[in-house]
Amino acid sequence: MKKLLSVILALVLVLGLAVVPAFADETTAPTSSTTATHPGITSVTVEGTTAYYQYDNNTGSDVVYIRAKLPNTSTWGDLQSATVVITVTGGNLTVADGNTTFTPIQNGNAYTYTLDLLNKRYSVSVTDSGNTYTYYLAAGFTNKVVIGSGDNLGIANATIGNSSTSGSSATLNIYGSVVQNNYMGNTYYVNHNTNWTDTNVTYYIAGTYSLGEGTLTSVNKTLSFCSGASLTSGGCLNNDGTLDLSGNMPYINVTNGNTTRKYYISAVVNPTTTFVVTSSTYRIDFTELENSDYGPEFDNNIFYINSALTAYYGTSPVFSTSASVMDVMLDFIHFATQEHNYLTSGDTYCSDTYLSTLNGIGEFSAGDNSGWMFMDGAYTSSCTVPSVGAADYALGDASQFTWFLTTNYMAHISGWD
Repeated sequence: MKKLLSVILALVLVLGLAVVPAFADETTAPTSSTTATHPGITSVTVEGTTAYYQYDNNTGSDVVYIRAKLPNTSTWGDLQSATVVITVTGGNLTVADGNTTFTPIQNGNAYTYTLDLLNKRYSVSVTDSGNTYTYYLAAGFTNKVVIGSGDNLGIANATIGNSSTSGSSATLNIYGSVVQNNYMGNTYYVNHNTNWTDTNVTYYIAGTYSLGEGTLTSVNKTLSFCSGASLTSGGCLNNDGTLDLSGNMPYINVTNGNTTRKYYISAVVNPTTTFVVTSSTYRIDFTELENSDYGPEFDNNIFYINSALTAYYGTSPVFSTSASVMDVMLDFIHFATQEHNYLTSGDTYCSDTYLSTLNGIGEFSAGDNSGWMFMDGAYTSSCTVPSVGAADYALGDASQFTWFLTTNYMAHISGWD
């Protein structure tokens, strides 16, 4: 299953906002978090990133989670062998995973551990003023991982086309885009053996380049690989070794042994051009919602979204063609919520990679299979959405984009590889 299902819908992993109940219900997924106190603990860092403290609405205020999201410069290995420093005010600190109690290096009140935190949580117990407090430690990523030198399916370097300034090839960025559940370590996911960091990450070669004297159907490239990986046939690779970048979201295949990884090439040609946001280039469509049984209850929400969008068009927003579809959505939301008070009918939640709820309309608003999707073109009832997420789809790769509230996401993902 491609990443878009996780990015655009993430029906299990990332949810909207709800009121915190007075009781714990670990049989349902969490839908909101609240900042929690943490007696006995002064601070926690994971790979130098400061952790935060929360309780979730499904497990209640008695269960406190210690969470950290590593920055975009991190690799999978950083989380799999993470340096965790816990500084306490009390004593009797214990860190365990249910089977093993870990031994730290102690320096005063600071205790340093090396832990595998990829989809694993640890209990952290500390005694303070005669009371014992237990927390759950978990971690993830902000939204991207970089390729580590030990990645046996990794591309170390990639250049394509010709640089517009020097005439040499342009070096591109190589990364994995991660769908990250915000409720890391929640008991619901532990009990259901569900990962909170999506290991089915989608990989990209991204950046900008100039064709020079070439054409989109025959673009030069130079690739170097990590740990025995190699380029194989298929995707946009031509027989002569050049790349055909004329299609919709071209990709190449990298293989090591019996395992293959797909890298989408999200590279924009002629980056000096711009993308102007207008009613004909960037739209929000409610056709499916309005034609469903749920439509009438959201008339007010839709009215204010459309009013905010009209006002946003009036500011004539302009973006680089290397910016993403999600960059525009985040800018629109900031305009409509922070700069102006347009969206008042319901909650709005949009992370760097996922649009969950817009003015009270979002996942589950029109049934179990409903949620936000985007289209590179105009919406139709039979449209098939791109197989990559909005945060990784460059504006320069299409002339029009449309967000729409689907009532059945399965109807729009047919034909994916």
